[in-house]
Amino acid sequence: MENYKTQEVRETPLSAQNANVFIKCVKEYDWLKDIIVNGYFQYRYVTEEIGYLNLKEYSVNDEGTFIQSITFPMLCFCDIPLNQLNDHNKWYGDYAICMKKSWGIEKKLQPLHYVINTSDYIKMYQNIFNNIIGQKCVFVHVLGLYHKGFCMI
Repeated sequence: MENYKTQEVRETPLSAQNANVFIKCVKEYDWLKDIIVNGYFQYRYVTEEIGYLNLKEYSVNDEGTFIQSITFPMLCFCDIPLNQLNDHNKWYGDYAICMKKSWGIEKKLQPLHYVINTSDYIKMYQNIFNNIIGQKCVFVHVLGLYHKGFCMI
């Protein structure tokens, strides 16, 4: 059997479909300056519509209503090829800073996943989230710690 030499890859391989950097676009020049001067990215709260997940918001006195939206702290980057940024910039801003992909991997950036609302992923998310919400609400109900609008522990 032939011995093969292995070599550690230190940089992300070049891609024809994606940029080889993570790009953070912002709408205001001052926001870009803040990133550079302060040395960190500020997340924003983004409301996402999640009615298609059919997640129930349980309360002590009813069987639950469906949650229509939820707000997450988000920090968004893209890896669109630089020559295709025009359409992206119209929505997210004309000012940008790029970070090496190795930086994003080191920081454990998680890509956003777009899913079709009839996919198996949606069914999996529904089960997971409904179980979590149900467990928290049962726990909260037993302890009498209920906050109207969401079950809190």
